[in-house]
Amino acid sequence: GYAHQRSTKTGKLRRFAASVDGVAHEAGQAFLDAIRPERWDSNLPEPNGFHEAFGDCIAILTALADRDVRRALLKADPKLAKANFVETLMESLANAIRDEMPDHNAAKPRRGRNRHKWTFFTALPGDGGPGKLIADSHSFGQVVVGCFHHTLRNVFLAGKKRDEAALWKAAQTAGKLLARAARK
Repeated sequence: GYAHQRSTKTGKLRRFAASVDGVAHEAGQAFLDAIRPERWDSNLPEPNGFHEAFGDCIAILTALADRDVRRALLKADPKLAKANFVETLMESLANAIRDEMPDHNAAKPRRGRNRHKWTFFTALPGDGGPGKLIADSHSFGQVVVGCFHHTLRNVFLAGKKRDEAALWKAAQTAGKLLARAARK
């Protein structure tokens, strides 16, 4: 099931329910379902991609709600310019997929810091290697997550202070913008 999976190839036990970002992602999707229940059963790729992105954005915000995480993040990356442990998402799930199918698109964690650009969903390939943008709602959602991460970073860098309290304030601002976008 989703809570854990043993790889048939490596024998490793992967515990998805122990992944804070995995749990936060699923909770975020439930929050979105409460705000916009009509998105729950959409057959359109854009709302489904936003649904996946919303969960990932909530996972980022959940990580940033912890003061020690903010401090460690800023110590490692004061300008939020590099790949880091907060914007890297769903590692446990990606590791399990990579154990079984190393060439699968989801065999690489999703990233908040990415260079994916919006394009028509129908113009995207149906398949692609790990981390490539493809016509799949989990993959397509990374476009929105990238925009969210850039917004969070820009709000943080625009402030006078660049400490953990300022990062928390930037996260709250970005979170409010995300919630407003979801309601609209």
